[in-house]
Amino acid sequence: MKGSDMKTTLFMATSINGYVAGVNDDTDWVKDTEELYDFVAEKGVCVMGKRTYEDCMKYNVFPYKNALNIVITHDKSLIDKSTKDIIFTDGSIDQISKIASDRGLNEIIVMGGGNINSYFLKNNAIDEIVIDIHPIVLSGGIRLFEDVFPNTTLELVESKLILEGIVQNRYKVIK
Repeated sequence: MKGSDMKTTLFMATSINGYVAGVNDDTDWVKDTEELYDFVAEKGVCVMGKRTYEDCMKYNVFPYKNALNIVITHDKSLIDKSTKDIIFTDGSIDQISKIASDRGLNEIIVMGGGNINSYFLKNNAIDEIVIDIHPIVLSGGIRLFEDVFPNTTLELVESKLILEGIVQNRYKVIK
């Protein structure tokens, strides 16, 4: 569903049991934020949903520096607030890819939440998944993939310890 030359990487922090946020959207347990900032700055564009955007605002980390920030939302009041480096859109994956491509960017970082992750996965628009698994079990919250999504086969490309207790797994999506 996206331009074939646009690589899309899903980059997420998760609990051991697959949550990207706890009850009440809590992400205080996430400890790999510097790795995320570096990854986004390296690639130049990040895509998130409205709830992830609101969480980033709560922690005063939005917009991500040195990057085009794209927020997928149906909230018309936000869409009207788009700027050169912050795009609020209800556009399709193809439209988002075109926005990035028109700026000379060739890779998109998808960073949640669970519904946005599922949206990209079910549209066969994820090429790589990078998951930082934190040493915590959460009792509930937002799963890595919410909504409906297809069975997807992955190939482990790399696994490494990035911070004390946090393992980063990098997978190629088999299409």
